[in-house]
Amino acid sequence: GDQKILVLLTNFQNASEPVLSKAQVEGAMDQFRLYTRENSYQKAFTSGIFAPARGADVYGWYTLPVSHNCDFVTVGVEAMREANLRNPEIDFTAYSRLVFIAPFTCGWEGTANIDRGEFLTPDGTAMVALALVDSSPRGIFFNVLAHEIGHGFGLHHDGMLNCGNAIWAPAGCVDQQYDGVSTMGNRFGGYYGALQKEYVGWLEPPAIADVPMNGQYAIGVLELADTATKAIKIPRGPNTSLFVEYRQPLGADQAIPPSNNIFSVPY
Repeated sequence: GDQKILVLLTNFQNASEPVLSKAQVEGAMDQFRLYTRENSYQKAFTSGIFAPARGADVYGWYTLPVSHNCDFVTVGVEAMREANLRNPEIDFTAYSRLVFIAPFTCGWEGTANIDRGEFLTPDGTAMVALALVDSSPRGIFFNVLAHEIGHGFGLHHDGMLNCGNAIWAPAGCVDQQYDGVSTMGNRFGGYYGALQKEYVGWLEPPAIADVPMNGQYAIGVLELADTATKAIKIPRGPNTSLFVEYRQPLGADQAIPPSNNIFSVPY
């Protein structure tokens, strides 16, 4: 459905002028709106309360009355206080996701909580997903946005089992906390994987199928919004399955590098 997002652009009182303009951030959120539609097979999109045809309501830049710091709570509280003073029309409780953008330069490009939770705002307690994004990494800014907002959908980091040129091997595969074909595991962009799409409700039977026995099964292209089966789940033990999907360089997946056989592992 419609995911209402509020983005607050904030700067510290001892920091230089922001490297991103408000228009650039609005453009990135419009891109994320389209990305979410494609990613979800038209089941979800993002918008603003005051800008329903755009990817989010974007306010700022605000200069906070604090010097540079990496304290998430301080930045969030001061950003909302400043926004409430300068733009009292904002009702924080009307949004499901809040994104704070600032020149953090704290050794990370973004951070977020997993799923939504209670957060105290100037308008009372809101059930929201929080994300903080560094305004400095301009070259990968959209990818960081997509990654951190993905955490707000309840998604964790993706790792991978890389078996080289082998489809599968009982030994010798490398377990890496980095997935080259998922936004939740890299900086290249690309859509979420089948496991993640199933988790958030974007892939449901018969688009994703359990495979209880040996046989031949047809899998359609994951990126296309058609009636084909997008992935199969092969049981590997209690409460665990191997997800098999077929990716092509279409849409946002044009950004991912070529790979052989990679098996996603949620972290």
